[in-house]
Amino acid sequence: DVDTVARLGGDEFALLLPRTDANGAILAARKILLDLGRPLVVEGHQAFIGASVGIACFPDHGANPDALLQRADVAMYVAKSGGLGCAVYAAVRDGDAHHQLARVTDIRDGIHRNEFFLDYQPVVNLQSGETMYVESLARWNHPREGRLMPDRFIELAERTWLIEPLTMILLERALADWQDRSAPGDAIAIALNLSPKSLRDPDFPTRVATALDVHGAS
Repeated sequence: DVDTVARLGGDEFALLLPRTDANGAILAARKILLDLGRPLVVEGHQAFIGASVGIACFPDHGANPDALLQRADVAMYVAKSGGLGCAVYAAVRDGDAHHQLARVTDIRDGIHRNEFFLDYQPVVNLQSGETMYVESLARWNHPREGRLMPDRFIELAERTWLIEPLTMILLERALADWQDRSAPGDAIAIALNLSPKSLRDPDFPTRVATALDVHGAS
């Protein structure tokens, strides 16, 4: 009755256990994994789902909610990549995990500082020479590393809740860019790559429809 379960977005959830330690959190995680491992019957067919759980403890692994959530993310990567089911951040010692944690923080800060932008690649009909549409390509104007390509941040953003705000920011940027560039009456189709995480979010279509409506696009 004192624990809290919250959906962060997509298929990610957070559990806040205020009256336990790492051992208690591991026990809770194993119970959850056991329940999730039971088959679901859907229209007469058995379906199986799995999960990976990352654990971070206050104050050992972070003094504020953002730090704890980021460290739980890192532990979750370790659990997922190692097939462990669950992992505690204290067990994460490799430099790559710490590098990922730092990059997650950078991405979050970059979203707040509006550092992400789009390049546009025209897709042309070679017979007619007509531009059929433009493809939006994500870029990051990193304050220390300069211009970064998607392979430096998209995969990590997809593994965290950051892909959702990043997707909406880039969608808004694409709509604003072409609203500014287009003459009255002109129309251009824009392609924007989406994460499967966004497509699994039931609220995503509504947010897209709202953005299109604000910019007068369809």
